Amino acid sequence: MRSGFRQWFAERAELIVLGLTMLTTASLVIWWTILLRGEMRTNEQLELEVLQLLVRGRQNKEIARELRISEGTVKSHLAGILLALRVRNRTEAASRALALGIFDAPVTAKTP
Repeated sequence: MRSGFRQWFAERAELIVLGLTMLTTASLVIWWTILLRGEMRTNEQLELEVLQLLVRGRQNKEIARELRISEGTVKSHLAGILLALRVRNRTEAASRALALGIFDAPVTAKTP
């Protein structure tokens, strides 16, 4: 085995074991296909997606709907974002993300 595959497998081993123990044979094929394609999102990816939508002014319910996760999960990711950015609220988080250049400022509609 090449070392690249070993590292890839090691990073996903916990998910693989969990998937093998929890899923039926039929759903295992779907799960494995998603894993191989890299379509599973990590917590870090989800936090970045939540932060990006936060910067765009979305509310928790809208973020949950767009990312197809629960509103509770959005709140959990927001708590992690606030800690990571060392801010107290979502407005400060959006401001800090823009100041750090994590995302570009959202384009706003021009009024005539």
